[in-house]
Amino acid sequence: MVVLIFTVNYGTIMASNAPPGEQETFMHTWTVAKVIDTENEGFQKVVFLESARFYKLMRNNKNFAAYLAILKDAEENKSKVKVRLTEPHGDIIEHVEK
Repeated sequence: MVVLIFTVNYGTIMASNAPPGEQETFMHTWTVAKVIDTENEGFQKVVFLESARFYKLMRNNKNFAAYLAILKDAEENKSKVKVRLTEPHGDIIEHVEK
């Protein structure tokens, strides 16, 4: 019974982190491990220390150059950035900020 209560409360807490009107997107604060150049693809791959996944910064993102510069600077300094994905469990980066 205790596990069920924790699970229900945990789900409620996680859902409430998204700003109003943006319930389907989530902002994460992650440390950039590596930005991988994929010249022949429509995206750059990004790896964060806190996640064992590859994420994509799409070249058609209107702020691609600015976001890529922030990510590369964070990679060099092993610093954290705020990243918003297009979907809660997705792999496409929508927004990046320091």
